[in-house]
Amino acid sequence: MSFLYFFLKFRYVYFNVYSSTKDFPKNLNTSVYLNKNQSLNEFRNYKIPPFFKIRESFLPIFISSIKKNKLNILDVGGGFNDLYNLIKISLNKAVDMTVLETPLICNIMKKEKLASNNRYLDDIDKINNFYDIIYFGSSFQYFIPLKNYLYKIFKTKSKYIIICDTIFLEKKETFITLQINTYPSIIPHQFNNIKEITDLFLKNNYKLIYKSKRKPGKHNMLKKNEYFTRDLIFEKISNY
Repeated sequence: MSFLYFFLKFRYVYFNVYSSTKDFPKNLNTSVYLNKNQSLNEFRNYKIPPFFKIRESFLPIFISSIKKNKLNILDVGGGFNDLYNLIKISLNKAVDMTVLETPLICNIMKKEKLASNNRYLDDIDKINNFYDIIYFGSSFQYFIPLKNYLYKIFKTKSKYIIICDTIFLEKKETFITLQINTYPSIIPHQFNNIKEITDLFLKNNYKLIYKSKRKPGKHNMLKKNEYFTRDLIFEKISNY
């Protein structure tokens, strides 16, 4: 699309700022994920990295601190990055992992018979178990409207909720933008204010016990000190 040419040329990841998805240009075709061909290419080209990146290594590192021999984990938006195998490589712990993904991803994994020991679910309403850990590996930003999904997550009363490798705002209120670095797929992406999120979690009996802070990529509408990439760990308050 011509109006995106400038931003794609300079390798911007995001385009524009919107208060709602209703404000998107009417002729704009957005996607909840990569299109089918892109998804298949990602699947076929995926390899377990020789050196774990932050997103891949964060969960195994945290798991190593938990004194429990078997863990029940929900990986929200896990895609083709098989965290089950990464955990098995890294740790000597039994893991029962469920992956919540789009129907497109679930169908590809089931068709290729490569879901390993994971159980793939394509609907958040199908989760009804207690989990030791609910993990958002750079997927938190794609749940729009977010609160509808989070309330379903909170109902599980799981022990920990981890949000990894995700951008949060500090000096601006929550807004929606468009992720264009996967063009021709244009994906709605919500930038959440860090205080709004921590307050929402606390109201639902989850306290923040860990947060990190890193510089993110370029955004043409935001200043560098207004948004940061973070890893957050929330723990269920034991009295509830």
